[in-house]
Amino acid sequence: WMPILAASVVPRERDVPYGTNPDTGQPLLADVWQPPEGVQPTGLGIIYVHGGGWRAGARDMGTRPLFSRLAGQGHLLLDIDYTLAPLGSLPGMVGDVKRAILWLKANAGRYGVRPDRIVLMGGSAGGHLALLAAYTPNHPQLQPDASPGDTSVWAVVAFYPPPDLAQAYRDVELALHGLAHWHGTAYYRAVEQILRLLDVLPPDEQLEQYGNHIARIVGGTPDEVPDRYQLLSPSCHVGPHCPPTLLLQGAGDVFGMAPTVNRLHEALRQAGVPSVLVRFPNTEHSFDLVLPQVSPAAQAAFYDLDRFLALMVS
Repeated sequence: WMPILAASVVPRERDVPYGTNPDTGQPLLADVWQPPEGVQPTGLGIIYVHGGGWRAGARDMGTRPLFSRLAGQGHLLLDIDYTLAPLGSLPGMVGDVKRAILWLKANAGRYGVRPDRIVLMGGSAGGHLALLAAYTPNHPQLQPDASPGDTSVWAVVAFYPPPDLAQAYRDVELALHGLAHWHGTAYYRAVEQILRLLDVLPPDEQLEQYGNHIARIVGGTPDEVPDRYQLLSPSCHVGPHCPPTLLLQGAGDVFGMAPTVNRLHEALRQAGVPSVLVRFPNTEHSFDLVLPQVSPAAQAAFYDLDRFLALMVS
């Protein structure tokens, strides 16, 4: 049995500054969810990175049921904001995640966390950043502020991430080509509206004018900047140094993540890294954020997450 507590009874410290982004000079803020009174802390500190296509999203975005559940099990959660595009770059975003790692390690004693038991977790674009940070500890091109601090982590959890940005670019190109046949139809306008709601498509631009958002985020196409795609793709950093990984993926993901997540899992296993991939049939993107209390896929994913984290405590 795993305790699931109401969010109102879980202590939450809001707007905690964990660093400053050098691109903007603005403070980086997070919410800290702590185990409630009477619950023995496990010493595990989880840093959560939200999704939103690297352009949108924020802390406290549909995650209260999950955070209440995990805090009720004794884990501490650091729910972070990071600097989004176009103000922030992808290297800057992963730098923000690593700033959070360094901050939590420095403040581990204050929160009852073991500095050698930090876990990264995220969904979609946040899952990409969590994986990239976890697989590139102390990487000279991604280390924030040239800090000598250790940015390695104990484990990583990713919900429906894009681990290969070059493949993500190609998938978007195929999708745009397919959508071109529907131009001017109600279906095409509906897709545009959905992308605007997700902040992938700016409100003042048309889809055919905006083009491939992966190229915009990375700074060019895979042919133009191949080294940049390699640097910023978690799948390109797989090796025996990678921490234990839990991958949670819907088979019906509208963004087509499933094949690349499968390949990431196989690469990790071949490298000797403990990796668990849980596939959910007929399940869409963001399945853990939409009515997770009644979603069978979300409840199954949380069950697997509970047990993965329990293994990480020891």
